Amino acid sequence: GANRISIPLVFGGYSGWTTTITVQNTDSAKAAQVSLSLYATGTSDAAMTKTVSLSPLASAYFNLGGSDFGDLGSSFLGSAVITSEVPITAVAQSAKRTSAADLLVILPNSSGGARRFHAPLVYKNYSPNNTSGWTSGINVQNLGDTEDEVKLTFTRANGTGVVTKTRKIPARSFGNFYMPEFSDIPDGSYG
Repeated sequence: GANRISIPLVFGGYSGWTTTITVQNTDSAKAAQVSLSLYATGTSDAAMTKTVSLSPLASAYFNLGGSDFGDLGSSFLGSAVITSEVPITAVAQSAKRTSAADLLVILPNSSGGARRFHAPLVYKNYSPNNTSGWTSGINVQNLGDTEDEVKLTFTRANGTGVVTKTRKIPARSFGNFYMPEFSDIPDGSYG
């Protein structure tokens, strides 16, 4: 477990997506006061904070599309930070129902950050059989208390076409690198 967990992308109805977060107290002897703080995209002040008390090994379920989170509005997009004085663990699930399929993304918890990450497979409107394009978005959360600049370097799988993009990300907020918005990365690229 960890005392601070960051979830870089959460939804409260945004574009039909809803996130649920399950938090568990991993201590077998101590109760935990757990705070879930939600930060809207581009902000460093919490839009909402919920606090729950968890008995040893107990868990809590937060549904960002539920009535407890109605003050977020119907199209919240942001990040979450979960804190506790007792070690905890968490998992986030984001789901969207469409007429074609149900979509689900599951994110494990992250208790810390790093100065460098590698994403080994990223797509921009790529289709191996020309049926429909796969597209990637990379979400980066600033875990610090001051604005920071993040650089993404995209290299095609064949080693060509290096493109670099930067984003300034406010404290405790997140930034998104969504491949279709980059005109200098050709459709059909992956890397």
